This record gives sequence, C-alpha cells and structure tokens, in this order.
Amino acid sequence: MIITIDGTSASGKTTAARELANRLGFALLRTGAMYRALAYAAHHAGLKEQATCEDFAPHLKDWQIDADDQYVYLNQNDVSQVIEGNLMSHLSSTWAELPAVRKHINAAIHKRAECYLAEGRSFVAEGRDQGSFVFPNAELKFYIDADVNERAKRRLLDLHHREDRSKTQEQLAQELHRRDLRDKSRSFAPLVVPQDAIIIDSTHISKQQVIDQLYQAVQQYREKAG
Repeated sequence: MIITIDGTSASGKTTAARELANRLGFALLRTGAMYRALAYAAHHAGLKEQATCEDFAPHLKDWQIDADDQYVYLNQNDVSQVIEGNLMSHLSSTWAELPAVRKHINAAIHKRAECYLAEGRSFVAEGRDQGSFVFPNAELKFYIDADVNERAKRRLLDLHHREDRSKTQEQLAQELHRRDLRDKSRSFAPLVVPQDAIIIDSTHISKQQVIDQLYQAVQQYREKAG
C-alpha cells in the first residue's frame, strides 16, 4: 500500500508521516531528506544559490541519493547529520524548483519505492508532489495545510528549542509565504492538492489529532477495501 502526504512547509506533514508510518508499521519515504542530500552535494561541488539546470547537468549523474527509514545516503555514504540545518534547508528549497533536480530526486524516490515494494513493505511518502505527480496512483492521499501565521509560530518554537533566536515570527511568516508561492508556481510538478486527496487543516488541532485523523482514514479505507 502507498500513502502520500503532501502539504505546505511547516504544516506538520513530516512529523505526521513519520508517526503514521510508525503506527501502521509501514516504511517511511523521506523525500525532503533526499533533496537536502542533493543540496549538500551541490553546495560542496561549488554550485551557487542561483545555479540553473545547466549548472547541475554535469553533476547529477555522479550523485546517487537514497534514504531509508533511518539514514540518508549520498553515494552510499551516510550524510544524515550533515544535511540538517538552515543552510541545507534553504538551498534544497531553492534548487527544488529546478526541473532537472526534481527529476533526479524523483528517480531516486521511485528506486527506493521499488525496494520497499519488492520487500513487501507498504510505505508513507511525504513531500510536495507525492500524490499529485510522483505516486498519482497511490491508494490513499492526504494534503495537510495550516494558516501561515500558525506555521510561523510553530517554526519559531522549533528554532527556540534549538536555541536559535535569529528570526522573528513575522520574518518566518514572510519566508513561508514566499516558499508557498515558489512551490505553487513552479513550472514542473507544482504544489497542488492531489486529486482525491483528503485535506486536513492543522491550524487549530494538535499534532496528535492530525495523526489520529490520518490513522482513522487509513482504517476506514482498509475496511472498505475488505
């Protein structure tokens, strides 16, 4: 079984996907980690933030990206720790707009999915185009969203937990708004609500309530499918 969870940045989809996969005993396909791994490779190859598809073209064939339930790999080397942080997050979101980058990561996603399915494992894939583009035939699709100010508040709390007080909630809200516009307006595989997706607004509900809604929907689907 394939379940996709798409949505806006800081809407809670990553946490929800991880917890749902744990509760169901499914594998987790972490597409965001794959993009950060590619950003790490590109940054260390000297590519600038304004890099184009042409700039990436000579390099992509040399970057093998993979991510399982626990680790993220670049050319079979564990890069799980070094891809975390604001820089890789920023660069990955910027370069993810490029069709060549998305196609390269989508190929890696499909390769990991084939491994899971060959092992007889169902999985949850989270991202911004999983149900709409990467796995359009997924059995169950979700789209999680929240008010941009609420998302900024959550991002601020997360930064404070990491003792990072470099930005205000207003600045974060502006950044998230710009990210939304980029994701929704890019020419290749933009962020949209996938056809037949179940929409969850997480603005006024807790993380646990989001996970409970996801789990209940999966159980209802299973009951109907027999």
